[in-house]
Order: sequence, then C-alpha cells, then structure tokens
Amino acid sequence: MTLAPLVQHRSPNQSSRNGRTNTHLVWHSTTGSYAGAISWLCTLTRYNPDGSVRSGPDASAHLVVREDGEQASQLVHLAAKAWHAEAWNAFSVGVEHASLGRGFASHAQLLESARIFAWLCHREGIPPLFGLHRPRGLVRHRDLGVAGGGHSDGPSDQVWFHEYLPAVQRELVRGGFRKTWAL
Repeated sequence: MTLAPLVQHRSPNQSSRNGRTNTHLVWHSTTGSYAGAISWLCTLTRYNPDGSVRSGPDASAHLVVREDGEQASQLVHLAAKAWHAEAWNAFSVGVEHASLGRGFASHAQLLESARIFAWLCHREGIPPLFGLHRPRGLVRHRDLGVAGGGHSDGPSDQVWFHEYLPAVQRELVRGGFRKTWAL
C-alpha cells in the first residue's frame, strides 16, 4: 500500500514553531466534507485592532484526509505551526479527517490514516503509542481537553485503542515509505 496522492493547498493560518520540534501527532475530525474543510481552513483569518478574530476560521491543519482515504491535502508544511490544537500547536502535527461525525468516515479512511500516521511517526521519530502525558506519541483532539480547545472529536476508545493504534503500529513495522510525501 502506498500513500494516497497528496494535493498541495496553502493555508494562510500558520506561524513559526520558533525552533520547536514535533513530538506529537494530533488526530482531528472536520465534522464536514473534505472540500469544505480545505476551503474553510485555507480562508484568511482577519483580526480586529484589539486582536480578536473578525472573520475566518483562525484555524488550519497540516493535512486533511478525504472521506474515502484515496486523497489527502497538505495545507501547512510540517516544519511550520498549524493552528489546530491551541497549546499543542508548537510541537504537534495536526491531521484532519473529513467526516460528518467525530470519528472515521469509512474503514478505507482509517486504513489510509494509519499509513499516513505511520509515515509521520517514521519521519518525525514519534513512537506509534498513545501520547497523552508522554513526551512523544499520538493523541485524539478530544484527549487534550482545554489545552486542545475543548473539542470532543476523535474515534471511540474501542476504535482508537483496539483498531487504529494497532494499525499504525503494523504500518510502521511494514515500512517501505518513500522519503518525501509531505513537505
């Protein structure tokens, strides 16, 4: 299995990591369609003079995975800070999953996401383990609580711990990754 084709889009909603390295991968759900999520996350955020958001999402992600898992889009380079999980932005990679619910849209998306997360683990040197309260690892947006913005998206514990994390681990062991997929 190779990684899904990757389309490049540029979100203006990003900033510098100020030298911080990636230690965590954060799983997100768009609660909307793939095309709609890309359009929204690539909309320029505009601010009022006091710094409050006037318009735009004030959000972005590094990657978005299509509902069927057959395509992904990169909105922010991995070396830059995407705005996806408040206090975690400076040291994490945010991956959105197009879905109308809080979990995966399809089994095919779960499998492709596992391959993408395994590639990211390989590239960034992040272990494919549950990373909450650990120096490195994978977390669901909902695991972050207030530090992640108080969102509740992410697959159920059953899917996360018994299907998804083992799938990421299998993909990492399987390997065969190309050197460059995302920038």
